[in-house]
Amino acid sequence: MNKSGFTLIEVLLAAGLLVLALASFSYLTVNANRCLARTESLSRAAIMLQSRMEELKALPLCDLSALDQNIFAAGRGKVLITPLSSDLVMIELVSLQPKLQLFTLRSKY
Repeated sequence: MNKSGFTLIEVLLAAGLLVLALASFSYLTVNANRCLARTESLSRAAIMLQSRMEELKALPLCDLSALDQNIFAAGRGKVLITPLSSDLVMIELVSLQPKLQLFTLRSKY
C-alpha cells in the first residue's frame, strides 16, 4: 500500500517542534528587549554623569566643597566631594537610578 501524506504522529511531532521553536524565539526576544532597555538606561546615566563631571572640573577648587551632597538632574544624581589633602579632592558622582558611579581626582595645580 502506497499512502501519500503524513500520519497523525508525524503532524503532532512537527507541531510540537514548531511550538518549541516559537517559544524559544519568544523568550530570546523578551530577554533581548530587557537587555536593550537596561543598556539604554545605563548609557543615559553615564552621559548625565559625564556631563556633570565636566561642569565640575571647570569650577575652581575652592568652589567644589560647597557642592558636596548636591542633588542634580531632577533627583537622579548626587555629588560627593571628599577632601584628600589641602590641595586634592575626590569628586564622586552617583546616579541613583540606575546605580552608577563616576570618580575623579582634582588638584589645585
